[in-house]
Amino acid sequence: MPRCLVYSSRTTPALTRAVLPEIAAGARVFNHTLGVTGRLLVVGDEVVQVIEGHETAVGAIFARIVADARHEAVRVLLDAPVADRYFHGYSLDVATEATLTDAQHLRLTDAIAQSRTPHANLNTEGWRLLDAMAGVGPAIIHAPLRTPPRQNRAQLTVDKLLGMTRTLGLRDGMPALTVEKIADASGVTHQAAYRYFATAGDMVRAVLRQSQARTFHQFNLTIRGMDVVSDADLAHRVASYVSAAFLGDRTVARPVLQYVLRHYHEINFGGIAGSAVHLREAMERCGLNTSDPGLEANLAAGLAGVAAAAKITGLRDPALLRTPGFVRTCTGIFLGALRGPAVLG
Repeated sequence: MPRCLVYSSRTTPALTRAVLPEIAAGARVFNHTLGVTGRLLVVGDEVVQVIEGHETAVGAIFARIVADARHEAVRVLLDAPVADRYFHGYSLDVATEATLTDAQHLRLTDAIAQSRTPHANLNTEGWRLLDAMAGVGPAIIHAPLRTPPRQNRAQLTVDKLLGMTRTLGLRDGMPALTVEKIADASGVTHQAAYRYFATAGDMVRAVLRQSQARTFHQFNLTIRGMDVVSDADLAHRVASYVSAAFLGDRTVARPVLQYVLRHYHEINFGGIAGSAVHLREAMERCGLNTSDPGLEANLAAGLAGVAAAAKITGLRDPALLRTPGFVRTCTGIFLGALRGPAVLG
């Protein structure tokens, strides 16, 4: 899996808009030789960059950046494996105020500001900045919200509340959360918070759905580049991915993960149905048999079964999700659903 590193820094007088094209041109050549892709954002004196590629190559490039006197106050916001790259084909894409829409500028500058608040969880803010820079969008399924945000600033208010929900939940534990506590830490009025969320539990559910949306986005990117030789190979790939997805952020303590699974986690059947379509297309592209008219339903059933097994296993002991035995079990579940009609027939 590619490594994705997101960092922020502040510019020095040596890093001006006039020299930026020359710096970017040199960086593109160097990145291309290492097979690295990403995006550089410069807004005011703030720099945010996404670097993605082989672990060693990403580390080499980041070491050069840290040693570059044109940057100061360099902070790593995210350093994690991802299923697939966000910036295929861009050895270095550059964005500045001049190339952003008003909505993009508002969202990105707010995300940068949030990453510098005293309560900021850098991992959370790193993912948020990555989503904003990649244009994934505010991936909230609106069911937990009393009313969906309809304007950019309203969406930013919801983003602040959800980011703080995750930060405080990891720090203090989910049972300690209240709407008022989250609003106060976010700098949002109680009235504004209650406009969108009835309870802190609804905030946690919205955070989970954001995370699920990101996971499905990454999964579908992986599927599009998947090269499988058999349905058994496909089943193993799916089981391995779901295992890694349920483990998610390794900074989440076991009691927090189990509490969330027990009280708030819901299997996203809409996302599963969408991924089933991508899986069928991948099978067709790889020359596997796709003649069964019920194939997409079987694929969705297999994904749902694997997700249910992962949830049950996580409730018992999240460490089991890392074991080869769990992956074998989920491979069998998915393969059984995929081959179900033929076996039953």
